[in-house]
Amino acid sequence: MISLDDVVLWRHLDPRMGELCDDEVAQYADIIGDLPLIEINQHKELIDGWHRYVVARQTGWTVLPYFVAETAGDIDLAEKMRAASAVHRVAYDMQRRDWCMLLYRMGLKVQEISRRCDVSVSLVYHWTKEQRRADKAERDRKVLALDALRNETTENRGGTKSWAKHS
Repeated sequence: MISLDDVVLWRHLDPRMGELCDDEVAQYADIIGDLPLIEINQHKELIDGWHRYVVARQTGWTVLPYFVAETAGDIDLAEKMRAASAVHRVAYDMQRRDWCMLLYRMGLKVQEISRRCDVSVSLVYHWTKEQRRADKAERDRKVLALDALRNETTENRGGTKSWAKHS
């Protein structure tokens, strides 16, 4: 058994992690003792069992039975969460873009995202267009800040335009 307080939730990785209506809570509460174990990884991060977790919390349970599935990082964790949701027949048409964006922000290349999300490379480029623009604007802002710092440093050193250290 694991204490509900020890379970780590990553809501941004799992699209199922939302609020449950009273009817859903009541339905699960009637059968919670008969439901499968929740699945966590070696870091106690929830992979599968969101509804069971919420219902247990709302009905006064403090622990739940669980099993551990090893993960090899955030991307593997997110993919296992996504696979668990697919087993539960959660529709991903609306969430596929969000999934691709998450992988993009985690540093995966467009081609790899395309393969993992089973969408075309051009669609991934389209979906990540605004993020790529924002990333470029941020890089440009940093370059301008460095240029300003360099110019300020140059002026303070009497016009020397060298980045070399002076003794």
